[in-house]
Amino acid sequence: MTGNEGESIGDDGYSCTIDRLRELGIADLVPLPQLVVVGDQSSGKSSVLESVTGFAFPRSPELCTRYATQITCRRDDTESVQVSIIPSQESNDDRKERLRAFVYSVQKDDMALADVFAKANKTMGLRGVKDGSVSGSAFTEDILKIEIGGPKQHHLTVIDVPGIFRTATKDLTTDDDIVLVRNMVQRYIKDQRTIILAVIPCNVDIATQEVLTLAKEVDPDGIRTMGVLTKPDLATERATKQIVCELVEGKRHSLRLGYCVVKNRSADDETSTMKDRNSSEKAFFSAAPWTRLKSTKRVGVGSLSRRLRDLLRDISKKEFKNVTAEVLRMLRENDLELERMGPSRSGPDAQRRFLGQVASDFQDAARRARDGHYSGMAMFDENPNLRLVTLIVSINEEFNDTFALRGHTRHFDGPIDEEDEMEKSPEPSKPIDTDRKLAGILREVGYECPEPLSDSLLADIEIVFYQTRGAELGSFGGSVLAQVFKEQSKKWKPLVLQHVSRAIVIVHDFIGETLRLKCPDDGTFEELHEQFLLPKLRASYQRAMDHAQFLIDVELSGQPYTMNHYFNSNLQVSQATRLQEAIDKVVGPATRNASDNGASNGTSNGGGSGSAAAPKTTGGVLGSVRDKSPFNFSQQKNNEQSGAAGWWVPRAMIPKLTTNRSNAGQVREDIHDILRSYYKVARKRFVDVVLQQVIFHFLLDARESPIKIFCPDLVMGMNDRQLRMIAGEDSATQEKREHLARIVENLKLAAEELRFGSK
Repeated sequence: MTGNEGESIGDDGYSCTIDRLRELGIADLVPLPQLVVVGDQSSGKSSVLESVTGFAFPRSPELCTRYATQITCRRDDTESVQVSIIPSQESNDDRKERLRAFVYSVQKDDMALADVFAKANKTMGLRGVKDGSVSGSAFTEDILKIEIGGPKQHHLTVIDVPGIFRTATKDLTTDDDIVLVRNMVQRYIKDQRTIILAVIPCNVDIATQEVLTLAKEVDPDGIRTMGVLTKPDLATERATKQIVCELVEGKRHSLRLGYCVVKNRSADDETSTMKDRNSSEKAFFSAAPWTRLKSTKRVGVGSLSRRLRDLLRDISKKEFKNVTAEVLRMLRENDLELERMGPSRSGPDAQRRFLGQVASDFQDAARRARDGHYSGMAMFDENPNLRLVTLIVSINEEFNDTFALRGHTRHFDGPIDEEDEMEKSPEPSKPIDTDRKLAGILREVGYECPEPLSDSLLADIEIVFYQTRGAELGSFGGSVLAQVFKEQSKKWKPLVLQHVSRAIVIVHDFIGETLRLKCPDDGTFEELHEQFLLPKLRASYQRAMDHAQFLIDVELSGQPYTMNHYFNSNLQVSQATRLQEAIDKVVGPATRNASDNGASNGTSNGGGSGSAAAPKTTGGVLGSVRDKSPFNFSQQKNNEQSGAAGWWVPRAMIPKLTTNRSNAGQVREDIHDILRSYYKVARKRFVDVVLQQVIFHFLLDARESPIKIFCPDLVMGMNDRQLRMIAGEDSATQEKREHLARIVENLKLAAEELRFGSK
């Protein structure tokens, strides 16, 4: 854009700041205010661009716009024109390299420019006319970039997109090209910081122009759309001229930004200069009916330039804060990404420092997760699944509850222990996600622990006793208890292996997710976690699983044994309970009721003076306190606590409690009571040992535990080859870091420009 009558487009503080951002390449990151010229083919778009930028496009039928043309004007000490190609994002690497090599510096000579444009078309692989080529596309997503420098230029970018057309031309365009161009136009005009210059020739039905429809789709209020009427010299009919005048005056199809009208150079005018063009335009609009439009200040290229200057100034000021916010956001995001990549890792020392820092950060997070110290580290708030010890304790409680309620094959006879009672049975464990590289380690992942069987445990004991008994008299062999215990605890193995598998999955997930947070570089993470650490982790998990199997073998394959005094205590309770049940059967409800009534009248059980005789009951079971043969039931204890008198069983009745029991029946009950007493002790011992040794020691606390494998000491022991394989950077990573560094540097400069430009 060159100066015109001392005025220039965007010549104010905001626009100049935006122009400096464009120099820094910020337009590739953040949309900046710009001009986009759209219209039908042969609508006069090139003439409008020529008027706005001062750049004369070559005139040639085969050089109509088949791609977006970006014209960048910049202030420079010397005049220059440089033409290059920006490859489309879809181009492969070879094509990108070939297109980027296309760079030409020329003068503002029309013939030279025409030759450069033709070469650009050929380089982009477009179908030609003069060379007769029929292969290739008619349009492309590549961008032709024209940089115009000079002391009178202002930093501004104008985009010219291919003209809209509706009919395919044989051997040149196709129906697909029609859609491609339309989509390209929509993409370029959709951004809210883009000023749409809708170019419309005066010799067509303006109301039906598709370019206005497309503009309205993205700018329904017409805030950023300006109509530019071209070729007024072709509007020969009086009615047509009247319509054009009314549009400029805002009386028809009004846009909020209105319409301007300019006169183009004729298609066959290849020699006139810009000065000649301006003189011709001024003379044309000096005749009727155009003189009526003079007061609108919307006639001629000078008026158009002034309108665009004001419009650019307004939209630049309006969007300045938004541009500033986006630049600062992009700076934060790219700076963070660059920080995550870490320093350059070109040698073993740098690679070791990088991995050492990652290992140190990982161990800090692992210690906090193991000890439950979650405050002060955002990762635990953002992802509750990283609260390692909390998850482990939760599944340990579930494991203990399931073991107590469902771990035995059959229910024991008699009442349920109060300490094993729960309000409800624990929910079955959820299936373990096995979509991990832990094949061969996880065990019993799909196991669902069933409820204990309701059939008689005594009957099962009797079968085992008869199948294994020897010549023992009134007792049983040692193998009987071992066999019935093994049968009663056969669900222990799958329960333990499933629980250890679940804990391994939790630990493995924690390691993977935490390591990815501390090492965001994808390539390094994959090499470190999947290639280097995974074998070591698998070995650690296998040690835990092997120890779990060892504990199972010790508990289930050996002879039942314990020194825990609770075994005898439990056994005595079981035997006392059986005696109580036997007395209940002999005494009977009627006898107990009579005794209780007598006690309440002070005639028995020590009531009154103690001299009353025992009540006369059927069978003479109950005796007075003088019988000196007391038996304390649980009911007796309750009576004593409530102040009620107890009742007694005579000595003579005690032998009758066992006279009807056979040798086998007695042994069966003895085995059951011993099994029940031992099972309770063994279960609690086994659960504690599994949790303490396998879960906490092998998986969390041991020196060789999975969460302690990746540590600074491990990094120090890596050789140069291992360091290079894990932390070495390929050329793509190095280029990415350099690219990010350039972006961050430019964004920092842009932020400074915006900070000073806002004052």
